[in-house]
Amino acid sequence: MSNKKKLSKNALLKRAKAYPIKNAKKLKKKALIRELQVHEGYTDCFARIEGCQVEACFYRALCQK
Repeated sequence: MSNKKKLSKNALLKRAKAYPIKNAKKLKKKALIRELQVHEGYTDCFARIEGCQVEACFYRALCQK
């Protein structure tokens, strides 16, 4: 899980290539993660919910630090 805490913008952009996200490079990191969450089937809740219980979310470790 420690890798998830160190997600760089470049790593997120690589992940975003799999989805039709417009202007991904122009998005700030939080906004990009939220777009990715939607495309991966989750709500766009990154850094919005304290005490999140969605264990399967790829971004949870980074979000709940």
